[in-house]
Amino acid sequence: IAVCTYIRNILKRLIKKAWILPILLVVADLTFVFLNQVILKWDISKFIIVDLLHRDMTLTTRTAIYEMVLIPLSIRPIWGFGCYNTYAVVPAIMPYPNLQNGILNSILEIGIIGTFLYVLVLYLLIKKSNILQKNSTRSNFYFMLFILSFIVVSLVEVNIDNFFLCWSTLVLCLPQNKRKII
Repeated sequence: IAVCTYIRNILKRLIKKAWILPILLVVADLTFVFLNQVILKWDISKFIIVDLLHRDMTLTTRTAIYEMVLIPLSIRPIWGFGCYNTYAVVPAIMPYPNLQNGILNSILEIGIIGTFLYVLVLYLLIKKSNILQKNSTRSNFYFMLFILSFIVVSLVEVNIDNFFLCWSTLVLCLPQNKRKII
């Protein structure tokens, strides 16, 4: 959050369109899963994971999960297994508790169609709000960072679910900037 605050204007220019955050969520999650071996070979990745976080390069077996991810996803890709059923399905198919990725877990739970609708709702919420408006208040920017942090964490955790969507609906309640520009 401190770095994002420092580069606030740059960040606001990068994601000033409502469709950027939902697309960023899907592309970042899927790219990390399918290109994690390439990304983890970068020196900056090694520095962050090993030196700063004191973790191993397998990301606590997440890389092994990502290698097997297509097995459970191929069983019911269109409609999924239902909300919160991944904790029963994944251990029955793989020796892991879940897929450790927000979008993939969403696809496993509610399928490709449900995940598409979920991302569409996120887009509509951001578009309807004034969170990314040029003259939006400072609190709107920090709430946008909160949503962005969910997206970053979803690369290696299951946090894109109904809880995230509930938080996202709060963008409709954000304050409007009342000052007039003359």
